[in-house]
Amino acid sequence: MTRARSVDGSSRSTRQPGGVAAVVRPGEGELGRLRPLGAAQVRITGGFWGERQATNRTRTIPHGFDRLQATGTLGNLRLAAGMSGSIAYVYDDQGALPRLYNPEMVTLEKPDKPEDVSTLRRMLENHVKFTDSPVAKAILADWDKELQYFVKVMPNDYRRVLEHQAEIERKAAELAERKA
Repeated sequence: MTRARSVDGSSRSTRQPGGVAAVVRPGEGELGRLRPLGAAQVRITGGFWGERQATNRTRTIPHGFDRLQATGTLGNLRLAAGMSGSIAYVYDDQGALPRLYNPEMVTLEKPDKPEDVSTLRRMLENHVKFTDSPVAKAILADWDKELQYFVKVMPNDYRRVLEHQAEIERKAAELAERKA
């Protein structure tokens, strides 16, 4: 058993594997300087979490990847991570997408603009035309109800490019007006 001092200065007994204990006793004002570390700055080298990390790397992740490939849902995860490179419309009748996407890479929106709705409907109609999909047919048959389940996935970088392009076009139009 080892004695350790907690952050508030109180002493407590700790039991750790191998009898190793860490004493944390920051000086005055040091708590205000503590900053979170990014994942790349943390190294797990052994012990309980090291074993868990090794198990994830060698067994859990490869098995999960194989299952995703076998079921055809790997593309959904790439999409949620923002790796599609363009706008996507996802039928999410279970509401799972908000728990799966990467907010640093994409923004989730309702496709409520007229151009989004018409694009989405046209894509579904073409899908039915080329594949005779019963799912797409059912969605189109009850379009007004089913539209609520679609989510527009907009990559943040793509949005910035579109906004920059719109700004350039606006400035060009202003310049053309001044010259006219």
